[in-house]
Amino acid sequence: MMQRESDYNIYYDQDLSCEVVELPYKGTAQALFILPDDGKMKQMETAPSKETVCNWLSKFENRRVHLHLPRISISGSYDVKELFMEMGIIDVFSSNADLSGISGSCTLQVSQAIHKALLEVDETGTEAAGATAIILTKVSLSSITIKFNRPFIVLIFDKATSTTLFMGKIVDPTTK
Repeated sequence: MMQRESDYNIYYDQDLSCEVVELPYKGTAQALFILPDDGKMKQMETAPSKETVCNWLSKFENRRVHLHLPRISISGSYDVKELFMEMGIIDVFSSNADLSGISGSCTLQVSQAIHKALLEVDETGTEAAGATAIILTKVSLSSITIKFNRPFIVLIFDKATSTTLFMGKIVDPTTK
């Protein structure tokens, strides 16, 4: 576990029984670490809607927090060709594709569509898709402790577009 005492935007959502801690990124992106109360993970897995996140953002309180976070490194690679085809993006995968603007050749078509995602959290910050977290510090009077020592959710959200960029559930990989 990494430990750091600093000022963070936090909010406890009574309705969803979870603590939300913000780690801001450069620009308009931010990471939200969501720690459900014991036994509330199933409820949280479907809860983070755009409205829920906007509600959290509007109710954040800046507090001095002694934050305990595990070092995290997760990555995944997903074939999204079927998803694209379900969305109606079909011709690009067939001989009907016109990708001549890319290569000048009319014989080009897409054979695979792969999405890769990476999230790393360590002592140097939080990184996802090449963005690095910026953690600001200011003097504050009281401190609370938040320990991410049970399963939690990480959500990377862009405030400018109100779009979720990444969401993942972090669990102990040694338990079944």
